[in-house]
Amino acid sequence: MSENIIKDVTDWIKNFVEVPHPLWGNLPPCPYARQARVESGKLAIRVQDQRGYFFFIENQIEIFKEGEFDVIVAVANKWINPNKYTRFIDQMNR
Repeated sequence: MSENIIKDVTDWIKNFVEVPHPLWGNLPPCPYARQARVESGKLAIRVQDQRGYFFFIENQIEIFKEGEFDVIVAVANKWINPNKYTRFIDQMNR
């Protein structure tokens, strides 16, 4: 499952995020996406299931703060409680 999510996100980046779009004045939605994807170690796509998920998110936030990676986090488990998740995200945004 993780491999499928990583492939789908990578395809989305290549086929949408990196592609010029008329809505953005014929510029890509993110002009830095291709560079981040192509340069080794600049784009990390992480997939985590429910086991240790909240700790995983906190860790990814710390990595992001250090500027080491552009991080995409995909939830691969539909059993994470949405209310608990919302409270967690609210807390992380403080």
